[in-house]
Amino acid sequence: MSAKQKNKLIFLNGYLFGPVGRVLLITVGIAPMIILLTDSKSSEFALLFLIFPILAYTSQFGAEFSADLKQLSHFSLLLGLKKRGNYTDLEFYTDLVIIKLGRSQAVSSFYTGRAVSFDDSKHEIYLMTPDHRHRTLVKVCKSKADAIDSAYILSKKLNRKLVEFNPRISEKSKQTKRRGLW
Repeated sequence: MSAKQKNKLIFLNGYLFGPVGRVLLITVGIAPMIILLTDSKSSEFALLFLIFPILAYTSQFGAEFSADLKQLSHFSLLLGLKKRGNYTDLEFYTDLVIIKLGRSQAVSSFYTGRAVSFDDSKHEIYLMTPDHRHRTLVKVCKSKADAIDSAYILSKKLNRKLVEFNPRISEKSKQTKRRGLW
């Protein structure tokens, strides 16, 4: 590994396909496996479809900072091959923000009285412009504690402020809200 690559910050943020897409790709890949086991005549055709479950579990997306930490590029991995996007200059992104996505739910049983809670939330760390109108994703975290720790480390490395999400609302939007249309 070269000295330039050692200094790069790289974050893998999750699968390229969502849960439904991964299940669909795996389902499409199961049929060829059954054909391979039962019929040897069409095995070449069935081998072609085995790529779908492999795609479901090897495709990911992420973010990569340049070695000087002044640019950010988003990338996707497909079968281990990296497709990188263009680098974005970070000079206009002055703030680091943590945003929670998803929600926690609690379900209780009428008969047993037990409550079961589900937490389907994730916390995303963004670099934002001072007005919080433009943002770019840096990292996806599963827990709030992990997001706070990662954001604190990133704020030190990138020399950015860790602030609360507070977008400025334009005067036109405020007028619309006052009229009750929003």
